[in-house]
Amino acid sequence: MGYTLADCGHRRVSGKKDPVAASLWRSNHTRVPPERSPVADPPEAIPPANQTHVVGPAAGTRATLRDAQQGVSIVIANRNQAHFLKESIDSALAEQTAGVEVLVVDDRSTDDSLALLSTYGASISVLQGDGRGACRARNLGLEACRKPYVKFLDADDFLIPGALANQVHSLETMPGARVSVFGDVLWVDEKGQPIAQPPTAAASIKLGESFVLHAPLTSAPLHRTELVREVGGFDERVPRGQEHDLHVRMWLHGVEFHHQPGNVYCYRQHAGPRISSRDGEAAVAEGRLESLRRHVALAKERFGWPLPPLLAQGFAIYLWKNGRRIAQQGNAAAARQYFQEARNLDPAAIHGRPLYRWLCAAFGPIAAERILQAVR
Repeated sequence: MGYTLADCGHRRVSGKKDPVAASLWRSNHTRVPPERSPVADPPEAIPPANQTHVVGPAAGTRATLRDAQQGVSIVIANRNQAHFLKESIDSALAEQTAGVEVLVVDDRSTDDSLALLSTYGASISVLQGDGRGACRARNLGLEACRKPYVKFLDADDFLIPGALANQVHSLETMPGARVSVFGDVLWVDEKGQPIAQPPTAAASIKLGESFVLHAPLTSAPLHRTELVREVGGFDERVPRGQEHDLHVRMWLHGVEFHHQPGNVYCYRQHAGPRISSRDGEAAVAEGRLESLRRHVALAKERFGWPLPPLLAQGFAIYLWKNGRRIAQQGNAAAARQYFQEARNLDPAAIHGRPLYRWLCAAFGPIAAERILQAVR
């Protein structure tokens, strides 16, 4: 959330190749298509971090600093989120058992953000962005990180107490491993109160398919700083789904993502413009499609062609879902490109309920979407 209308530029991406990883399994509660309505009842209050489900031995043990080179850099990208920013910063500063440094990149805010930031003094580092959007702001923070681990936090979201220390401990049990640890997400309203959660991904889906469809949201993972830098950080060409792009690229460069059950941060839903409402704009649709094509090209390099069936199916479904959103917003030409890319990967790529699938078979996906919109 938070930085919703980023204008992203260009950043060269590179990374090391790695042999195909062994079969991995995970469950992830964080990534769902935005058009799907939440179905579960919200909890009555925000619970503390669950310290009983950690990766590795000594479950429940909190991480402590052993030297000045350990700890976490928390990068907060902000633009005009002064009304939420304090809660975000305070939640980061509260994680001192994880040895945090807090870097706030203010991307030319015109509200009271700078005045608020000045009240924190030396307890945080404030960097000035150049107005080029969330990807660029996060990358400026990434360049300034001094800690071995990094977590990206949007200015309108906030961490759940204790969860970060658990993630640090998990990574410390795997020294040198090409691993990121991610947890689950608690959805909250504008006032920070829990709301209904979206449907969750099935626990038994193989990582290849599941990861493309359900890659973690921005603040769910804790990364090794060097691994994010290795792939070039956030791709500043990507106008939408920037954290999805980063996490899929990291995975395709051999970084394993281990799921650690339990909520790690609060993902705020609030009124205001959303980049998802601009999916149908030509520049947004084209930029997103190019990023997905780059994912497929990386997958071909790593896995060969044809892609493993589950991975090809995951890419095809993700492309089809994006094509549907674009068609719903009126850009039929761009949507057709998404549908064709999906069919190139999986000829049976049509994704939707039986009625939609029948309409697609009979009239094509563009006409199917128009018919469904007319009868709603």
